[in-house]
Amino acid sequence: MWTASARAKINLHLAVHARRPDGFHALTTVFQTIDLADTLTIVEHDGPFTLRCPGSDAPEDDSNLVSRAARALASELGRPEPAGLLVTLHKQVPTQAGLGGGSADAMAALRLLCEVWRVPEDRDLLARVGGRLGSDIPFFAWGGTALGLGRGDEITPLPPLPALSCAIVRPPFGVPTGDAYRWVAESRPGDAAKGGSRDSRFDPPARADQWLERLAACRNDFEPVVAARHPEAPTPGSPGARGRRGRSHEDCGD
Repeated sequence: MWTASARAKINLHLAVHARRPDGFHALTTVFQTIDLADTLTIVEHDGPFTLRCPGSDAPEDDSNLVSRAARALASELGRPEPAGLLVTLHKQVPTQAGLGGGSADAMAALRLLCEVWRVPEDRDLLARVGGRLGSDIPFFAWGGTALGLGRGDEITPLPPLPALSCAIVRPPFGVPTGDAYRWVAESRPGDAAKGGSRDSRFDPPARADQWLERLAACRNDFEPVVAARHPEAPTPGSPGARGRRGRSHEDCGD
Protein backbone atom coordinates (compact mmCIF):
# COMPACT_ATOMS: atom_id res chain seq x y z
CA MET A 1 0.00 0.00 0.00
CA TRP A 2 1.19 3.49 -0.84
CA THR A 3 -0.04 6.54 1.11
CA ALA A 4 0.39 10.31 0.77
CA SER A 5 -1.03 13.46 2.29
CA ALA A 6 -2.48 16.10 -0.02
CA ARG A 7 -2.10 19.33 1.92
CA ALA A 8 -4.32 22.30 1.19
CA LYS A 9 -3.04 25.75 0.31
CA ILE A 10 -4.01 29.30 0.95
CA ASN A 11 -3.13 32.32 -1.17
CA LEU A 12 -1.26 34.84 0.95
CA HIS A 13 -1.51 37.22 -1.99
CA LEU A 14 -3.59 37.08 -5.17
CA ALA A 15 -3.53 39.84 -7.77
CA VAL A 16 -5.52 39.25 -10.96
CA HIS A 17 -4.14 41.01 -14.03
CA ALA A 18 -5.20 41.24 -17.67
CA ARG A 19 -6.64 38.31 -19.57
CA ARG A 20 -4.00 36.44 -21.59
CA PRO A 21 -4.33 35.38 -25.24
CA ASP A 22 -5.05 31.83 -24.05
CA GLY A 23 -8.09 33.05 -22.11
CA PHE A 24 -6.55 32.74 -18.65
CA HIS A 25 -5.90 35.77 -16.46
CA ALA A 26 -2.30 36.62 -15.64
CA LEU A 27 -1.65 36.35 -11.91
CA THR A 28 0.76 37.37 -9.21
CA THR A 29 0.12 35.08 -6.28
CA VAL A 30 1.87 33.71 -3.22
CA PHE A 31 0.94 30.16 -2.30
CA GLN A 32 1.33 28.62 1.14
CA THR A 33 0.64 25.01 2.09
CA ILE A 34 -1.07 24.36 5.41
CA ASP A 35 -1.49 21.21 7.45
CA LEU A 36 -5.17 20.62 6.60
CA ALA A 37 -4.98 17.67 4.22
CA ASP A 38 -6.72 14.92 2.31
CA THR A 39 -5.20 11.43 2.32
CA LEU A 40 -4.69 9.16 -0.68
CA THR A 41 -3.89 5.47 -0.59
CA ILE A 42 -3.16 3.17 -3.51
CA VAL A 43 -3.29 -0.63 -3.42
CA GLU A 44 -2.96 -3.12 -6.23
CA HIS A 45 -6.07 -5.11 -7.12
CA ASP A 46 -7.47 -7.26 -9.90
CA GLY A 47 -9.50 -4.95 -12.06
CA PRO A 48 -9.52 -1.58 -13.78
CA PHE A 49 -8.23 1.65 -12.30
CA THR A 50 -10.76 2.44 -9.57
CA LEU A 51 -11.23 5.55 -7.43
CA ARG A 52 -13.22 5.53 -4.20
CA CYS A 53 -14.05 8.60 -2.09
CA PRO A 54 -15.79 7.22 1.02
CA GLY A 55 -17.83 9.64 3.11
CA SER A 56 -17.53 12.37 0.50
CA ASP A 57 -19.55 13.71 -2.40
CA ALA A 58 -16.37 13.95 -4.50
CA PRO A 59 -16.87 12.26 -7.89
CA GLU A 60 -15.40 8.81 -8.41
CA ASP A 61 -15.34 8.96 -12.20
CA ASP A 62 -13.04 10.59 -14.75
CA SER A 63 -14.23 14.06 -13.72
CA ASN A 64 -12.09 13.71 -10.59
CA LEU A 65 -8.61 15.19 -11.01
CA VAL A 66 -7.08 12.11 -9.41
CA SER A 67 -8.32 9.89 -12.24
CA ARG A 68 -7.32 12.44 -14.85
CA ALA A 69 -3.86 12.77 -13.29
CA ALA A 70 -3.33 9.01 -13.43
CA ARG A 71 -4.18 8.88 -17.10
CA ALA A 72 -2.10 11.97 -17.91
CA LEU A 73 0.98 10.53 -16.19
CA ALA A 74 0.56 7.17 -17.91
CA SER A 75 0.38 8.95 -21.27
CA GLU A 76 3.44 11.07 -20.46
CA LEU A 77 5.44 7.96 -19.57
CA GLY A 78 4.27 6.00 -22.59
CA ARG A 79 2.47 3.48 -20.40
CA PRO A 80 -0.88 1.83 -21.18
CA GLU A 81 -4.00 3.10 -19.46
CA PRO A 82 -3.58 2.63 -15.68
CA ALA A 83 -5.17 -0.57 -14.45
CA GLY A 84 -4.89 -2.88 -11.47
CA LEU A 85 -4.94 -0.01 -8.97
CA LEU A 86 -7.49 0.94 -6.33
CA VAL A 87 -7.15 4.55 -5.14
CA THR A 88 -8.96 5.67 -1.99
CA LEU A 89 -9.33 9.38 -1.36
CA HIS A 90 -10.30 10.49 2.14
CA LYS A 91 -11.47 14.10 1.87
CA GLN A 92 -10.92 16.66 4.64
CA VAL A 93 -10.35 19.77 2.50
CA PRO A 94 -13.67 21.42 1.54
CA THR A 95 -14.43 22.06 -2.11
CA GLN A 96 -15.00 25.46 -3.77
CA ALA A 97 -13.21 27.10 -0.86
CA GLY A 98 -10.03 28.35 -2.55
CA LEU A 99 -7.94 25.74 -0.72
CA GLY A 100 -6.80 23.78 -3.76
CA GLY A 101 -8.02 20.43 -2.48
CA GLY A 102 -8.59 18.90 -5.89
CA SER A 103 -5.25 20.20 -7.18
CA ALA A 104 -3.42 18.84 -4.13
CA ASP A 105 -5.12 15.46 -4.62
CA ALA A 106 -3.97 15.37 -8.24
CA MET A 107 -0.35 16.06 -7.30
CA ALA A 108 -0.45 13.51 -4.48
CA ALA A 109 -1.72 10.96 -6.99
CA LEU A 110 1.10 11.82 -9.42
CA ARG A 111 3.71 11.43 -6.66
CA LEU A 112 2.28 8.11 -5.49
CA LEU A 113 2.06 6.73 -9.00
CA CYS A 114 5.72 7.55 -9.51
CA GLU A 115 6.40 5.29 -6.52
CA VAL A 116 4.07 2.56 -7.75
CA TRP A 117 5.61 2.59 -11.23
CA ARG A 118 9.17 3.03 -9.91
CA VAL A 119 9.68 6.31 -11.73
CA PRO A 120 12.24 8.66 -10.11
CA GLU A 121 10.29 11.61 -8.75
CA ASP A 122 11.03 14.71 -10.82
CA ARG A 123 9.36 17.96 -9.80
CA ASP A 124 9.60 19.36 -13.32
CA LEU A 125 7.87 16.24 -14.67
CA LEU A 126 5.15 16.44 -12.02
CA ALA A 127 4.61 20.17 -12.64
CA ARG A 128 4.49 19.69 -16.41
CA VAL A 129 1.92 16.90 -16.25
CA GLY A 130 -0.09 18.63 -13.53
CA GLY A 131 -0.09 21.95 -15.39
CA ARG A 132 -2.04 20.36 -18.24
CA LEU A 133 -4.86 19.62 -15.79
CA GLY A 134 -5.05 22.83 -13.74
CA SER A 135 -3.20 26.06 -13.05
CA ASP A 136 -2.78 25.43 -9.30
CA ILE A 137 -1.44 21.90 -9.61
CA PRO A 138 2.23 22.68 -10.42
CA PHE A 139 2.65 24.52 -7.11
CA PHE A 140 2.01 21.31 -5.19
CA ALA A 141 5.12 19.75 -6.71
CA TRP A 142 7.03 22.13 -4.43
CA GLY A 143 4.66 23.11 -1.63
CA GLY A 144 5.77 25.37 1.17
CA THR A 145 5.84 29.07 0.29
CA ALA A 146 6.12 30.01 -3.37
CA LEU A 147 5.49 32.79 -5.87
CA GLY A 148 3.19 31.94 -8.77
CA LEU A 149 3.27 33.96 -12.00
CA GLY A 150 1.83 33.40 -15.47
CA ARG A 151 -1.54 31.75 -14.87
CA GLY A 152 -0.20 30.73 -11.46
CA ASP A 153 1.80 27.81 -12.85
CA GLU A 154 5.22 29.48 -13.07
CA ILE A 155 6.56 28.62 -9.63
CA THR A 156 9.47 30.16 -7.74
CA PRO A 157 10.07 28.92 -4.16
CA LEU A 158 10.29 31.72 -1.58
CA PRO A 159 11.83 31.90 1.87
CA PRO A 160 9.50 29.84 4.08
CA LEU A 161 6.81 31.58 6.05
CA PRO A 162 7.46 31.17 9.79
CA ALA A 163 5.21 28.56 11.42
CA LEU A 164 1.93 30.36 12.07
CA SER A 165 -1.56 29.32 13.06
CA CYS A 166 -4.41 30.34 10.78
CA ALA A 167 -8.18 30.22 11.03
CA ILE A 168 -9.93 28.98 7.90
CA VAL A 169 -13.48 30.27 7.79
CA ARG A 170 -15.68 28.46 5.28
CA PRO A 171 -18.94 30.25 4.44
CA PRO A 172 -22.12 28.23 3.82
CA PHE A 173 -21.68 28.48 0.05
CA GLY A 174 -19.05 27.71 -2.54
CA VAL A 175 -17.70 29.91 -5.31
CA PRO A 176 -16.58 28.26 -8.57
CA THR A 177 -13.21 29.64 -9.64
CA GLY A 178 -14.54 30.64 -13.05
CA ASP A 179 -17.24 32.78 -11.44
CA ALA A 180 -14.69 34.56 -9.26
CA TYR A 181 -12.53 35.52 -12.26
CA ARG A 182 -15.60 36.70 -14.19
CA TRP A 183 -16.70 38.85 -11.28
CA VAL A 184 -13.25 40.45 -11.07
CA ALA A 185 -13.41 41.32 -14.77
CA GLU A 186 -16.94 42.72 -14.40
CA SER A 187 -15.78 44.91 -11.51
CA ARG A 188 -13.28 46.65 -13.81
CA PRO A 189 -15.33 48.26 -16.57
CA GLY A 190 -13.76 49.55 -19.76
CA ASP A 191 -10.00 49.75 -19.89
CA ALA A 192 -9.68 48.74 -16.25
CA ALA A 193 -11.02 45.30 -17.13
CA LYS A 194 -8.06 44.83 -19.46
CA GLY A 195 -5.46 46.42 -17.26
CA GLY A 196 -5.64 44.14 -14.26
CA SER A 197 -5.43 44.70 -10.55
CA ARG A 198 -4.68 48.11 -9.14
CA ASP A 199 -1.96 48.35 -6.48
CA SER A 200 -1.04 44.75 -7.18
CA ARG A 201 2.74 44.93 -6.87
CA PHE A 202 4.21 42.55 -4.35
CA ASP A 203 7.81 42.52 -3.21
CA PRO A 204 8.70 39.01 -1.96
CA PRO A 205 10.95 38.91 1.10
CA ALA A 206 14.56 37.96 0.69
CA ARG A 207 14.64 36.27 4.11
CA ALA A 208 12.14 34.35 6.19
CA ASP A 209 12.33 36.89 9.03
CA GLN A 210 10.94 39.58 6.69
CA TRP A 211 7.64 37.79 6.14
CA LEU A 212 5.60 39.33 8.93
CA GLU A 213 6.13 42.86 7.64
CA ARG A 214 5.42 41.74 4.06
CA LEU A 215 2.09 40.17 4.97
CA ALA A 216 0.60 43.60 5.56
CA ALA A 217 1.01 44.33 1.83
CA CYS A 218 -0.79 41.16 0.73
CA ARG A 219 -4.24 41.31 -0.88
CA ASN A 220 -6.74 39.03 -2.56
CA ASP A 221 -8.65 40.38 -5.55
CA PHE A 222 -11.40 37.79 -5.09
CA GLU A 223 -12.41 39.04 -1.65
CA PRO A 224 -14.26 42.26 -2.62
CA VAL A 225 -16.13 40.74 -5.58
CA VAL A 226 -17.27 37.69 -3.59
CA ALA A 227 -18.31 39.86 -0.63
CA ALA A 228 -20.33 42.11 -2.97
CA ARG A 229 -22.40 39.11 -4.07
CA HIS A 230 -22.51 37.30 -0.75
CA PRO A 231 -22.93 39.87 2.04
CA GLU A 232 -23.95 37.00 4.32
CA ALA A 233 -20.45 35.59 4.17
CA PRO A 234 -19.20 35.05 7.73
CA THR A 235 -16.07 36.81 8.85
CA PRO A 236 -13.48 35.27 11.19
CA GLY A 237 -14.85 35.24 14.71
CA SER A 238 -18.49 35.79 13.72
CA PRO A 239 -21.03 33.46 15.40
CA GLY A 240 -22.01 31.81 12.10
CA ALA A 241 -18.53 31.06 10.90
CA ARG A 242 -17.73 27.42 10.31
CA GLY A 243 -13.99 27.32 10.61
CA ARG A 244 -11.12 24.88 10.56
CA ARG A 245 -7.75 25.34 12.13
CA GLY A 246 -4.57 25.08 10.19
CA ARG A 247 -0.90 25.90 10.33
CA SER A 248 1.48 26.97 7.63
CA HIS A 249 3.49 24.03 6.36
CA GLU A 250 6.97 24.20 4.89
CA ASP A 251 6.81 21.29 2.48
CA CYS A 252 4.11 19.27 0.75
CA GLY A 253 6.16 16.07 0.85
CA ASP A 254 5.69 13.34 3.43
